[in-house]
Amino acid sequence: GWEGGKATSGSTPASPVIGDIAGDGRPEILITTMDKKLHAWHADGTPVAGFPMTPVDQAGSSWTYDVGRSLVLGDYDGDGKQEIFLATAWSVSIVDGNGQMLTSVNNGGDGKPIYYAFNTLRNNPAIGDLDNDGKLELVAMNYAIHVWELPDSRPDTDWPMFKRDAARTSTVEEAAIALTTEEITVMQELGASGPIPYRVIIKNTGPGIMSWSATPNDTRITAVPSSGTASRNNPGSTMININTTGLPLGTTYLGDVSFAATVDGQPISNSPTEVPVNVIVVEELYKAFLPLVVE
Repeated sequence: GWEGGKATSGSTPASPVIGDIAGDGRPEILITTMDKKLHAWHADGTPVAGFPMTPVDQAGSSWTYDVGRSLVLGDYDGDGKQEIFLATAWSVSIVDGNGQMLTSVNNGGDGKPIYYAFNTLRNNPAIGDLDNDGKLELVAMNYAIHVWELPDSRPDTDWPMFKRDAARTSTVEEAAIALTTEEITVMQELGASGPIPYRVIIKNTGPGIMSWSATPNDTRITAVPSSGTASRNNPGSTMININTTGLPLGTTYLGDVSFAATVDGQPISNSPTEVPVNVIVVEELYKAFLPLVVE
Protein backbone atom coordinates (compact mmCIF):
# COMPACT_ATOMS: atom_id res chain seq x y z
CA GLY A 1 0.00 0.00 0.00
CA TRP A 2 0.83 3.68 0.14
CA GLU A 3 0.64 4.17 3.89
CA GLY A 4 3.48 6.46 4.88
CA GLY A 5 4.46 7.13 1.26
CA LYS A 6 7.38 5.63 -0.63
CA ALA A 7 11.05 6.07 0.17
CA THR A 8 13.36 6.86 -2.74
CA SER A 9 17.12 6.77 -2.99
CA GLY A 10 17.40 10.54 -3.42
CA SER A 11 15.51 13.84 -3.25
CA THR A 12 12.67 14.30 -5.75
CA PRO A 13 12.32 17.93 -6.92
CA ALA A 14 10.82 16.88 -10.26
CA SER A 15 7.07 16.17 -10.34
CA PRO A 16 5.72 12.58 -10.66
CA VAL A 17 3.68 11.27 -13.60
CA ILE A 18 0.91 8.67 -13.90
CA GLY A 19 0.27 6.17 -16.70
CA ASP A 20 -0.01 2.51 -17.63
CA ILE A 21 3.56 1.43 -18.38
CA ALA A 22 2.96 -2.18 -17.31
CA GLY A 23 0.02 -2.90 -19.62
CA ASP A 24 -2.15 -4.07 -16.73
CA GLY A 25 -4.96 -1.59 -17.38
CA ARG A 26 -4.15 0.34 -14.21
CA PRO A 27 -1.98 3.42 -13.71
CA GLU A 28 1.57 3.29 -12.45
CA ILE A 29 3.25 6.17 -10.60
CA LEU A 30 6.72 7.29 -11.74
CA ILE A 31 9.25 9.79 -10.45
CA THR A 32 12.90 10.71 -11.03
CA THR A 33 15.42 11.60 -8.34
CA MET A 34 18.53 13.70 -7.88
CA ASP A 35 20.64 10.55 -7.60
CA LYS A 36 19.88 9.74 -11.28
CA LYS A 37 17.25 7.07 -10.61
CA LEU A 38 13.83 6.44 -12.16
CA HIS A 39 11.29 4.83 -9.80
CA ALA A 40 7.94 3.22 -10.71
CA TRP A 41 5.19 1.70 -8.55
CA HIS A 42 1.94 -0.07 -9.32
CA ALA A 43 -1.34 1.43 -8.08
CA ASP A 44 -1.21 -0.92 -5.08
CA GLY A 45 2.20 0.44 -4.07
CA THR A 46 4.36 -2.49 -5.16
CA PRO A 47 7.42 -1.67 -7.31
CA VAL A 48 7.17 -2.27 -11.05
CA ALA A 49 9.57 -5.01 -12.15
CA GLY A 50 12.78 -3.48 -13.51
CA PHE A 51 12.62 -0.35 -11.32
CA PRO A 52 14.29 1.62 -9.92
CA MET A 53 16.69 1.94 -12.84
CA THR A 54 19.19 4.50 -14.11
CA PRO A 55 18.37 6.08 -17.48
CA VAL A 56 21.35 6.97 -19.66
CA ASP A 57 21.90 9.12 -22.73
CA GLN A 58 23.19 8.10 -26.16
CA ALA A 59 26.74 7.85 -24.77
CA GLY A 60 25.82 5.81 -21.70
CA SER A 61 26.06 8.74 -19.24
CA SER A 62 23.51 9.30 -16.45
CA TRP A 63 22.20 12.63 -15.15
CA THR A 64 20.42 14.14 -12.16
CA TYR A 65 16.74 15.15 -12.39
CA ASP A 66 16.08 18.57 -10.92
CA VAL A 67 13.05 20.89 -10.97
CA GLY A 68 11.36 20.85 -14.39
CA ARG A 69 13.13 17.64 -15.46
CA SER A 70 10.22 15.25 -15.28
CA LEU A 71 8.84 12.54 -17.60
CA VAL A 72 6.29 12.15 -20.38
CA LEU A 73 4.48 8.95 -21.36
CA GLY A 74 3.20 7.62 -24.69
CA ASP A 75 2.95 4.44 -26.75
CA TYR A 76 6.31 4.65 -28.53
CA ASP A 77 6.37 1.18 -30.10
CA GLY A 78 2.67 0.37 -30.64
CA ASP A 79 2.51 -2.36 -28.00
CA GLY A 80 -0.50 -0.88 -26.19
CA LYS A 81 1.60 0.20 -23.19
CA GLN A 82 3.10 3.54 -22.28
CA GLU A 83 6.83 4.12 -22.68
CA ILE A 84 8.82 6.72 -20.71
CA PHE A 85 10.42 9.75 -22.40
CA LEU A 86 12.90 11.98 -20.58
CA ALA A 87 15.54 14.56 -21.42
CA THR A 88 19.09 13.35 -20.69
CA ALA A 89 21.52 16.20 -21.33
CA TRP A 90 21.66 16.65 -25.14
CA SER A 91 19.20 13.91 -26.12
CA VAL A 92 15.79 12.42 -25.35
CA SER A 93 16.00 8.91 -23.90
CA ILE A 94 13.17 6.37 -23.90
CA VAL A 95 12.68 3.63 -21.30
CA ASP A 96 10.38 0.62 -21.66
CA GLY A 97 7.86 -0.37 -18.99
CA ASN A 98 10.22 -3.13 -17.83
CA GLY A 99 13.09 -0.71 -17.15
CA GLN A 100 15.05 -1.46 -20.33
CA MET A 101 16.48 1.33 -22.51
CA LEU A 102 14.83 1.62 -25.94
CA THR A 103 17.24 4.29 -27.20
CA SER A 104 20.94 3.84 -27.87
CA VAL A 105 23.42 3.79 -24.99
CA ASN A 106 26.63 3.56 -27.08
CA ASN A 107 26.24 6.19 -29.80
CA GLY A 108 24.23 3.95 -32.10
CA GLY A 109 26.46 0.89 -31.90
CA ASP A 110 23.57 -1.16 -30.53
CA GLY A 111 21.33 -0.29 -33.50
CA LYS A 112 18.86 1.62 -31.37
CA PRO A 113 17.65 5.12 -32.30
CA ILE A 114 19.10 8.39 -31.01
CA TYR A 115 17.01 11.54 -30.54
CA TYR A 116 19.82 14.07 -30.39
CA ALA A 117 19.21 17.81 -29.92
CA PHE A 118 22.80 19.14 -30.39
CA ASN A 119 22.69 21.10 -27.13
CA THR A 120 21.42 20.83 -23.56
CA LEU A 121 17.70 20.15 -23.07
CA ARG A 122 16.63 22.06 -19.97
CA ASN A 123 12.94 21.15 -19.92
CA ASN A 124 10.60 18.29 -20.71
CA PRO A 125 10.01 16.89 -24.18
CA ALA A 126 6.43 16.55 -25.42
CA ILE A 127 4.66 14.05 -27.69
CA GLY A 128 1.55 14.20 -29.88
CA ASP A 129 0.21 13.58 -33.37
CA LEU A 130 1.26 16.87 -34.96
CA ASP A 131 0.50 16.01 -38.60
CA ASN A 132 -2.63 13.89 -38.10
CA ASP A 133 -1.02 10.75 -39.54
CA GLY A 134 -2.11 8.50 -36.68
CA LYS A 135 1.44 8.38 -35.29
CA LEU A 136 3.16 10.33 -32.53
CA GLU A 137 5.83 12.93 -33.03
CA LEU A 138 8.46 13.72 -30.39
CA VAL A 139 9.19 17.42 -29.73
CA ALA A 140 12.05 18.93 -27.74
CA MET A 141 13.41 22.47 -27.52
CA ASN A 142 16.68 24.20 -26.66
CA TYR A 143 18.12 26.84 -29.01
CA ALA A 144 15.81 25.33 -31.67
CA ILE A 145 12.64 23.24 -31.87
CA HIS A 146 13.40 19.61 -32.72
CA VAL A 147 10.69 17.24 -34.06
CA TRP A 148 11.15 13.51 -34.72
CA GLU A 149 8.72 11.07 -36.33
CA LEU A 150 7.92 7.96 -34.28
CA PRO A 151 6.81 5.53 -37.03
CA ASP A 152 5.97 2.56 -34.79
CA SER A 153 3.92 4.56 -32.29
CA ARG A 154 0.21 4.81 -31.61
CA PRO A 155 -1.49 8.15 -30.73
CA ASP A 156 -2.11 7.01 -27.16
CA THR A 157 -0.58 9.26 -24.51
CA ASP A 158 -1.33 9.03 -20.80
CA TRP A 159 1.04 11.93 -19.96
CA PRO A 160 2.12 13.74 -23.16
CA MET A 161 3.72 16.87 -21.68
CA PHE A 162 4.92 18.52 -18.47
CA LYS A 163 2.19 18.12 -15.81
CA ARG A 164 0.11 16.26 -18.41
CA ASP A 165 -1.70 19.10 -20.22
CA ALA A 166 -1.43 22.77 -21.14
CA ALA A 167 -3.46 23.72 -18.05
CA ARG A 168 -0.86 21.93 -15.89
CA THR A 169 -3.59 19.98 -14.07
CA SER A 170 -1.34 16.98 -13.24
CA THR A 171 -4.45 14.80 -13.04
CA VAL A 172 -5.63 11.71 -14.93
CA GLU A 173 -9.26 11.25 -15.85
CA GLU A 174 -10.87 7.86 -15.52
CA ALA A 175 -11.65 6.13 -18.81
CA ALA A 176 -15.27 6.89 -19.74
CA ILE A 177 -17.57 6.95 -22.76
CA ALA A 178 -18.31 10.46 -24.04
CA LEU A 179 -20.99 10.74 -26.74
CA THR A 180 -22.06 13.76 -28.78
CA THR A 181 -25.65 13.27 -27.63
CA GLU A 182 -27.57 11.93 -24.64
CA GLU A 183 -30.74 11.43 -26.68
CA ILE A 184 -31.51 10.93 -30.37
CA THR A 185 -34.62 12.76 -31.59
CA VAL A 186 -35.42 13.00 -35.30
CA MET A 187 -38.37 14.47 -37.20
CA GLN A 188 -40.14 12.92 -40.19
CA GLU A 189 -43.11 13.83 -42.36
CA LEU A 190 -46.15 11.55 -42.21
CA GLY A 191 -45.99 8.89 -44.92
CA ALA A 192 -42.35 9.51 -45.80
CA SER A 193 -40.22 6.44 -46.41
CA GLY A 194 -36.58 5.62 -45.92
CA PRO A 195 -34.36 5.56 -42.83
CA ILE A 196 -33.13 8.74 -41.15
CA PRO A 197 -29.36 8.73 -40.43
CA TYR A 198 -27.97 10.22 -37.22
CA ARG A 199 -24.22 10.26 -36.59
CA VAL A 200 -22.89 9.74 -33.07
CA ILE A 201 -19.25 10.52 -32.20
CA ILE A 202 -17.70 8.28 -29.52
CA LYS A 203 -14.73 9.38 -27.43
CA ASN A 204 -12.75 8.06 -24.48
CA THR A 205 -12.24 10.90 -21.99
CA GLY A 206 -9.51 9.01 -20.13
CA PRO A 207 -6.30 7.14 -20.98
CA GLY A 208 -5.97 4.12 -23.21
CA ILE A 209 -7.60 2.77 -26.37
CA MET A 210 -11.30 2.10 -25.81
CA SER A 211 -13.08 -0.74 -27.65
CA TRP A 212 -16.76 0.16 -28.05
CA SER A 213 -19.95 -1.41 -29.36
CA ALA A 214 -23.36 0.08 -30.22
CA THR A 215 -26.35 -2.26 -29.84
CA PRO A 216 -29.94 -1.10 -30.58
CA ASN A 217 -32.77 -2.94 -28.82
CA ASP A 218 -35.30 -2.43 -31.65
CA THR A 219 -35.11 -3.84 -35.18
CA ARG A 220 -36.09 -0.45 -36.62
CA ILE A 221 -32.75 0.94 -35.42
CA THR A 222 -29.35 -0.10 -36.79
CA ALA A 223 -25.81 1.08 -36.06
CA VAL A 224 -23.14 1.10 -38.80
CA PRO A 225 -20.47 0.28 -37.82
CA SER A 226 -21.63 -1.45 -34.67
CA SER A 227 -18.18 -1.53 -33.04
CA GLY A 228 -14.79 0.14 -33.17
CA THR A 229 -12.08 1.83 -31.14
CA ALA A 230 -11.68 5.34 -29.75
CA SER A 231 -9.21 7.31 -27.68
CA ARG A 232 -8.90 10.81 -26.29
CA ASN A 233 -7.29 12.11 -29.48
CA ASN A 234 -8.89 9.77 -32.03
CA PRO A 235 -12.65 9.43 -31.56
CA GLY A 236 -14.79 6.81 -33.26
CA SER A 237 -18.21 7.25 -34.85
CA THR A 238 -21.28 5.28 -35.86
CA MET A 239 -24.28 6.08 -38.03
CA ILE A 240 -27.58 5.32 -36.32
CA ASN A 241 -30.17 4.57 -39.02
CA ILE A 242 -33.78 4.95 -37.89
CA ASN A 243 -36.64 3.37 -39.87
CA THR A 244 -39.73 5.58 -39.48
CA THR A 245 -42.04 3.69 -41.85
CA GLY A 246 -45.60 3.34 -40.52
CA LEU A 247 -45.19 5.53 -37.46
CA PRO A 248 -48.24 7.60 -36.43
CA LEU A 249 -48.44 11.35 -35.90
CA GLY A 250 -46.78 12.55 -32.72
CA THR A 251 -43.76 11.37 -30.78
CA THR A 252 -42.83 7.69 -30.72
CA TYR A 253 -40.15 6.21 -28.50
CA LEU A 254 -38.53 3.43 -30.54
CA GLY A 255 -36.01 2.08 -28.04
CA ASP A 256 -32.42 2.56 -26.93
CA VAL A 257 -28.96 2.22 -28.39
CA SER A 258 -26.67 0.69 -25.78
CA PHE A 259 -23.05 1.89 -25.98
CA ALA A 260 -20.68 -0.46 -24.13
CA ALA A 261 -16.91 -0.11 -23.88
CA THR A 262 -13.78 -1.65 -22.41
CA VAL A 263 -10.16 -0.58 -22.05
CA ASP A 264 -7.64 -3.44 -22.05
CA GLY A 265 -10.54 -5.86 -21.70
CA GLN A 266 -11.92 -4.21 -18.55
CA PRO A 267 -15.36 -2.49 -18.56
CA ILE A 268 -15.18 1.25 -17.90
CA SER A 269 -17.19 3.14 -15.30
CA ASN A 270 -20.17 4.41 -17.35
CA SER A 271 -20.52 1.35 -19.57
CA PRO A 272 -23.08 0.66 -20.85
CA THR A 273 -24.57 4.07 -21.64
CA GLU A 274 -28.15 3.99 -22.94
CA VAL A 275 -29.22 6.52 -25.57
CA PRO A 276 -33.00 6.70 -26.19
CA VAL A 277 -34.28 7.13 -29.76
CA ASN A 278 -37.43 9.20 -30.42
CA VAL A 279 -39.19 10.01 -33.69
CA ILE A 280 -41.51 13.00 -34.10
CA VAL A 281 -43.92 12.54 -37.04
CA VAL A 282 -45.64 15.68 -38.37
CA GLU A 283 -48.13 16.26 -41.18
CA GLU A 284 -45.88 18.68 -43.03
CA LEU A 285 -42.17 19.27 -42.64
CA TYR A 286 -40.56 22.40 -44.02
CA LYS A 287 -36.83 22.76 -44.64
CA ALA A 288 -34.81 25.96 -44.89
CA PHE A 289 -31.43 25.99 -46.63
CA LEU A 290 -28.92 28.61 -45.52
CA PRO A 291 -25.58 29.60 -47.07
CA LEU A 292 -22.44 28.57 -45.22
CA VAL A 293 -19.08 30.30 -45.32
CA VAL A 294 -16.07 28.43 -43.93
CA GLU A 295 -12.96 30.46 -43.16
